[in-house]
Amino acid sequence: MASKTATVKSTKKRGDKGDPFLPVAFVIWLKNTAWRLLGLGLIALALGVAAALFSYSPADPSHNHITDAPVTNWLGWPGAETSEFLLSALGLAAYALAITLAFWGFKIIRVKWLPYFLGNLAALLVALPVLATALAAPAPDPGFPIQSGYGGAIGYLGYQQVQRLLGGVAASVPTWAWTYIGFAVALPIWAMSFA
Repeated sequence: MASKTATVKSTKKRGDKGDPFLPVAFVIWLKNTAWRLLGLGLIALALGVAAALFSYSPADPSHNHITDAPVTNWLGWPGAETSEFLLSALGLAAYALAITLAFWGFKIIRVKWLPYFLGNLAALLVALPVLATALAAPAPDPGFPIQSGYGGAIGYLGYQQVQRLLGGVAASVPTWAWTYIGFAVALPIWAMSFA
């Protein structure tokens, strides 16, 4: 009699990983916690940027101002450098960056992701220079601490470019109107960064 060998077929399919290492509920909790921590991190970053901007002092040591004077910025040397860079580049439009980061943080905590992040980021990267250009139209108060004006260097260059492109038409429009026109263009773009 010939012996028959029984073949046992495996029920596992190729590439099947079998039982999960961690319970599904625990994995979901980990993912949700990670999103919440990311959101809290963005809010903390936004608060840090805002604190650095609010406590800006032109007398603080930074890459533009070398001195042995003590740092007065609330966040110390990193805050002084951050505020000097942001205010020199974007002027008062730098506050929009802090507001946007805080909004993204709250949205991530609530929704657990930013569904249109690349679109949000693109809108922010367009809105900040346009806001800075709108803020650069009026001449700054003599006591304003940033030499490049309310719109920073980017706003100043943007405003000069708009003036150059429009030529004689630009001279007939008052500066306050340029500010309103700039805000009318920039604010809807900035709002898209919150979508």
